[in-house]
Amino acid sequence: RAVLERFDDGRMNVVVTGEGPFRVLERFGEPDQPAAEIEMLAAEDAGYGDEDAAARAREAFLELAERATGERLEEDELAGESSYGIAARIELPAETKQELLELRDEGERMRLLARALTALRAALDRAEEIAERARSNGKVKLGR
Repeated sequence: RAVLERFDDGRMNVVVTGEGPFRVLERFGEPDQPAAEIEMLAAEDAGYGDEDAAARAREAFLELAERATGERLEEDELAGESSYGIAARIELPAETKQELLELRDEGERMRLLARALTALRAALDRAEEIAERARSNGKVKLGR
């Protein structure tokens, strides 16, 4: 789509758009200039399949975004967002990203994303609790 930067040795930083899902069959080339033979995968059903998981994933994302920015996004900003669209908006562990890419069903991806975002929210809750205890010298204050 665009060349961001050209280097003297001929390398470039580019922005690309994927045309569809694929599987890497064989990798070749140098480590700094990888190449691969790929197999295009069949198009998948665009439906969500699991609206409950989609709603949980979107809600968890909205809560995390609000914690990060201090502002709540409008729910309709995510209303039609796919699992890939939501995942692109937040930094997830590499293993989770890979698992999302490997799943061929949108409902399964939404369930995975809902679990991952809920786990992230729980980890943040726990970190905040630990920070609060550290500020109070480890003591729990009751009755206030």
